[in-house]
Amino acid sequence: MKVLLYSCDKDTADRVRTLPTFETCEMVGCSGFSEVLEAFNGDEHRLVIIEATDTESEGLSLCRKLRARASKDQCVIVMLAPDDDPV
Repeated sequence: MKVLLYSCDKDTADRVRTLPTFETCEMVGCSGFSEVLEAFNGDEHRLVIIEATDTESEGLSLCRKLRARASKDQCVIVMLAPDDDPV
């Protein structure tokens, strides 16, 4: 399974990558919104994890753009709030 991870916090990204759930997944990390859109357009990801540490509206806007480009039955988008602990 291909997983796309957006996080501007390296510690959070590292913690998500080391979760046992993702041991067998192909994880692609991105550090910017434009990088996420480019990676998303270039490949089929089954799961997208977005850490919304910027402004809430930017994270929601990114989610909407991804949802508009994805097949509804092929991709799950998860948005982590700033205070969420992914572990």
